[in-house]
Amino acid sequence: MDGIRNVSTALAENHASISSALSGQLSTKALDCTEIERILDHFVFAKWMRASKADVRKAKDNIEYVRELDLGKVPKIIEFYQKLCGITHPSSSSIDYIYVPISEGFKLDFNRDKTAIDELCHLFPMVLARSLMYACNPPLLTLRVLHRFGHHPRLPELKKLNGKEIPEWAKIEPALNRYLAPPGARVIRRRT
Repeated sequence: MDGIRNVSTALAENHASISSALSGQLSTKALDCTEIERILDHFVFAKWMRASKADVRKAKDNIEYVRELDLGKVPKIIEFYQKLCGITHPSSSSIDYIYVPISEGFKLDFNRDKTAIDELCHLFPMVLARSLMYACNPPLLTLRVLHRFGHHPRLPELKKLNGKEIPEWAKIEPALNRYLAPPGARVIRRRT
């Protein structure tokens, strides 16, 4: 989600210039892909390292990605993440999930973490579905936009994608339907 969420919108907004360049015609409109390039560079090259946060090669802290999902309206994602970390990360609280106190001391029970995760899914029913949506929508929208360039394999199934259910589609569809033509030129709009 973090690496390609803005690619589809940027491609749609620059569709005319990119199409012109792909057809071999020079465009008078400058094309600035700096922001997309920075995000994709981070996606490809980021790793854990000592560097300033401005360095595109420095990985973000996990909670930063979770906060972006929170901004994207995934309900209770931060609380869900904190509880899930308590179960899965090596710490004193995660050890609590593998033993049961008994009269003689403790008994190992490796099924308690499964029960705890099931309980989390029950307590936060929308988190996983919404998180999956935020993971799948950006690549689907990017593929849908790439169809308009005519240089990529077409996936007919994507025509059935109801973009109106995806908030980002409200920016993409008008940008794709906008055709930058000289005054008096015949405007041809292709369906997406």
